[in-house]
Amino acid sequence: MMTFGQFFKAATGHAPYDYQQRLAAGGAGRACQSQLIHIPTGLGKTAAVVLAWLWNRLAPATP
Repeated sequence: MMTFGQFFKAATGHAPYDYQQRLAAGGAGRACQSQLIHIPTGLGKTAAVVLAWLWNRLAPATP
């Protein structure tokens, strides 16, 4: 089974930042919640949101 880190790196060519990893943790049994991201320009906000959303739709939920 692919991890989010592997999924993110395959999609972007880079390992995820810690905040990107935490954002994707919704697939770990938490309900998807509204999140406020206050990160400077160029640090992967778009990739974080899109890939976290996609990961939570594709990865099987764990109990």
